[in-house]
Amino acid sequence: MSLRGASHGPGASSLTFTHVGVPRSGRYWISLVYVYDGPQEKNVQLQVNGGRPADIHLPAQSAFSPSTKIPVELIKGDNSIAIGFSGEGGVDVDQLTLTQ
Repeated sequence: MSLRGASHGPGASSLTFTHVGVPRSGRYWISLVYVYDGPQEKNVQLQVNGGRPADIHLPAQSAFSPSTKIPVELIKGDNSIAIGFSGEGGVDVDQLTLTQ
């Protein structure tokens, strides 16, 4: 999924995963595989269950499919995870996996 920033039009774009079910409350890890255009590092905003957005730094691409691991606190049952981008250029989210 492509997230396009301000240089592609007004505002930001976002991607939301709903009904992310987990068997118990606690810390989980999101592994995010991404690609972005340009040599500059990018930041995205991660929001869990409508809470306060957190800035997530995506290091410069050094491999075909760079990834980063992000700790999140989830509640038992359904959760929502939103990723937003409002910077220059774009970010392609290729895969998101969740582990405990």
